[in-house]
Amino acid sequence: MITAAPPYNTVMPEGEPSPDARISEALILAGVTLVLLVSLLQYLDNCFVINANGLWKSVYVRMWANSPATAPVDFANLLYFPVYGLLCRLLDAFGIFVGQTWRQMALLNTVFASIGVGLIYLWIATAFRSRLIGVLAAVFYLGTGFFLALAVINEDIMPSYVWTLTGMMLGALWFGRPSPTRIVLVALVVSVGWLFEWRLMFPVVPPMLLALWLSARRWTARLRRVVLFAAGLTIVPLLLTSSLMVRGTCTRTAECLQQMFWTGKGLGTGWAGFSWVKVKLAWVGMVQSLIGGRFIGSDHWSRHLAHVLEAGVGTLLLIVLALGALRYAWKRRGEPCVVAHLIVFGGTFCAGQVFNLYSQPHDPQMQLTVMPWVILGWAVMMSLLTGQGDPLTGTHNPGPAPWRLALAAVLCLLPLVYNASVLAQGRGGDTRYLSLLARLEQHFDPAHTVFLYRGFEFEVPWKWATWSATNPGVEGLSAAPSPAPRFKWISVAETLIRHPDWSAEQQAADLRAQVDRALSLGYQVIASEIWVMPRETWVEQLVTIGDTEHIGAIHDALKRGFSGEPVLDDPVAGAHYRLTHRYESDAGASARAAH
Repeated sequence: MITAAPPYNTVMPEGEPSPDARISEALILAGVTLVLLVSLLQYLDNCFVINANGLWKSVYVRMWANSPATAPVDFANLLYFPVYGLLCRLLDAFGIFVGQTWRQMALLNTVFASIGVGLIYLWIATAFRSRLIGVLAAVFYLGTGFFLALAVINEDIMPSYVWTLTGMMLGALWFGRPSPTRIVLVALVVSVGWLFEWRLMFPVVPPMLLALWLSARRWTARLRRVVLFAAGLTIVPLLLTSSLMVRGTCTRTAECLQQMFWTGKGLGTGWAGFSWVKVKLAWVGMVQSLIGGRFIGSDHWSRHLAHVLEAGVGTLLLIVLALGALRYAWKRRGEPCVVAHLIVFGGTFCAGQVFNLYSQPHDPQMQLTVMPWVILGWAVMMSLLTGQGDPLTGTHNPGPAPWRLALAAVLCLLPLVYNASVLAQGRGGDTRYLSLLARLEQHFDPAHTVFLYRGFEFEVPWKWATWSATNPGVEGLSAAPSPAPRFKWISVAETLIRHPDWSAEQQAADLRAQVDRALSLGYQVIASEIWVMPRETWVEQLVTIGDTEHIGAIHDALKRGFSGEPVLDDPVAGAHYRLTHRYESDAGASARAAH
């Protein structure tokens, strides 16, 4: 049973739900949420409406579903692929979206998100001793931008987030006066979360260690609690080590543990590094996590009125919630449970934003995992608004006025209604892109074609997931025609990401050499709309993984070396261009002029 630290005031709300009643109510709320999310998933018909990362992952999930004994092990998502592979195999057995792994993953995310909403109700109803505040907080968070969006698409973060958030909730409730059993239990839950998604360890574990350190007066007790928590984090990894060694993934226990605790994912790539652009995008990401739920990857978002309005409303809401939560914590700073909540959730936010600034602060999943403090801020605000009582003083008014209750309900539902309407703008995406792939295959025979992409076009992961999971590049390609691999492509982003240490000239020469090689092997090289985008747009769309000089050099080198002839204007993917060497184009133009 989840219980808070003993209260310091003696005012108890009348009709406080019993533990059994809270659990039953949480299950009902989770069930209603699941029906709502599945209905929205079906209505949208778009499992990638804000992010297509799940399409990339779907290939590996299917490997684990079809052949878990031989599927590759990814230490950065150690539990994610085996667990989702097993669950997708079960969905196949029940005839649910058979073979459509990318859609099954989105369906599974709705289940985990619904569980998360039920657990949030349990947490807030326990901490605030109020059914009403628990429901209002859970419904509000369900409708927030990134949680709602990531609950109905196939991005891979939801299961790891729910496990980690559960650990945070338990730690906040228990670490005011922790017992050894509770310390180990929280460590177990958190470890499962970061074994689903490795990076979640970094924003969450340090605040928990700090909360445990401050929960005791004596140094010996502090050390004992911190060491116990650290030891608890190793239990699940140690249990997994034997399985990994049997598979032959690693040969020594120390090797397995080292890879589990430190995968180094993203380091030394274009994803990593601090920049002023990322600072601005971090703010936009925080705002969108509440209102809008859009994946805004450019600092030119202010050109769109809707984005500006969302930024204004979201910023105001964040300020109100932060001030309310901080005032609440300050007034009750003598209560261990309140201090634990402040450290766990406030510390995760601070540590997480620093981590995000180094990686991709505008990415929905990056902001989702460090922003759950808004749930507490909303619960404080709703407690004051409904007249349930002032959580700052412990007073309680058992009967909220009808107008207060109505206003609270409207405010909680507004984010859900608005953010769902934003998602609805991308309705039908799955159908559109599956039809697009059929049209592209009809116009451009894959056996004769290499595609040139920026790297973030939605059609790229669709081809990866449905044609062939082929890494970008032309090394190893045989001469045309070649039916395998079906999807052959060159990526501008890949060069920026994989070789951030190269000079601008080296990166530009690499991209030009790839196109040269594809043409020399007899392939037609078909470029997406990136070919006619101005240099400034290239920089705008790729600035989070490269600087202006390098991106501009690649653009200029390709434009100097090749010309593009429009060959297809698609209603979904836009114009496509066949590239040829510029000297060939110039010679052809001269011949036509002479004729």
